[in-house]
Amino acid sequence: GYLATLDLDGEGYERRMITIAKLLLTYQARVLLGIDSVNKIPQMLFGDIGLLMTLGWTAMQIKEGVCKRGKRKHSGPVHKDTLPDCLERLGAEEITRCLNDGINLLRKTKMRFSGIFAVDATDLTTTAKCKGCGAKRVEHKKRDKDGNWVTIPEMVYGFKLVYVFDVLRRYVVAARMVQIQENENPHLLELVDQARKTIGRDAIRLVLVDRGFLDGGRLWELKHKRGIDFIIPSKTDMAVTQDIRGMRNLPEDEYLHRQEWDTEKGTIHALGVGGLTTLDQYRDPNRKTASPQPLNAVMVTSWEGEDYKPGEEKVFLTSLGVHIPREVIDRYDLRSLIENCGNRDLKQGWLINNYPKKQVDAIRAHVYLTIGMFNMTLAYRSQQGE
Repeated sequence: GYLATLDLDGEGYERRMITIAKLLLTYQARVLLGIDSVNKIPQMLFGDIGLLMTLGWTAMQIKEGVCKRGKRKHSGPVHKDTLPDCLERLGAEEITRCLNDGINLLRKTKMRFSGIFAVDATDLTTTAKCKGCGAKRVEHKKRDKDGNWVTIPEMVYGFKLVYVFDVLRRYVVAARMVQIQENENPHLLELVDQARKTIGRDAIRLVLVDRGFLDGGRLWELKHKRGIDFIIPSKTDMAVTQDIRGMRNLPEDEYLHRQEWDTEKGTIHALGVGGLTTLDQYRDPNRKTASPQPLNAVMVTSWEGEDYKPGEEKVFLTSLGVHIPREVIDRYDLRSLIENCGNRDLKQGWLINNYPKKQVDAIRAHVYLTIGMFNMTLAYRSQQGE
């Protein structure tokens, strides 16, 4: 049923000789084959007659093209630029609906989800000539010819992909593309709500996020309004971090729990503390007089045999219980899978940042269609393919 989600209206077209679904399906073949440039489509895609006929093109269309206007100087049923031109004419609303309909199919076919999801943002860089892109200033530290460190400012142009990722099943269950300078924090609850709408209200039990999403009010709503637990690293300059670091040498009691365990590289020591109320933002954001709510934290004092100096310990905030600190650490360690199996796989394996055109609507359509095909191939992978 996935191909039915590609049957869009194509609101940007005034005259249509080919269905939008056939053009999008042909573009999806480009994604699936890993063709890294539109200029390679005539040889690598249009040169495969059997594939084109499978996609619905007739022998006459493949040989003579679908239109006799102009001088025919290309191979294949359409010109190679017809496919990116199609993506440019798709509006944000209809291509987003196409993405969500594809994700909803995973639920309808009773795909199983792990319940543990990560939310992350990854940059999709472009050039300054891209229409509709954003820009942000970044600083790089390099050594000059005398060996001294100098700061070099640079402007980076492009977009940012914020998405919800099943860390064990690897499905992308919600996504949004914004300008590169935008903060990903405001999109946390919206993406979680969209994911619950498409895959089920009870499908998400735990969310793993990085410091970029550290906002007490939104985390409170995530737990108390939606019933979803979270784990997030704390920042060094926060009062709640200083509080738990000051408890490093305290004895165990009903709120403080210590645990150590051995790994191949060395011993890990962790400390779990419950009932902290020094994160002032962790309360109902709609009530100005609301008091901060209790929050739990886990501090790692030693990692693989190496002790952290006082004031450098790693601290994680969570709504989960911390009687067994290792469970919190092990679960948050799963967040690295969105970096390797999500960000890296989409960019290196699926070429999500090889855009067909330097225009915001074409890039958005390319990104969402790539995610759709990414999900579908995961759904059909065999045990051997895994």
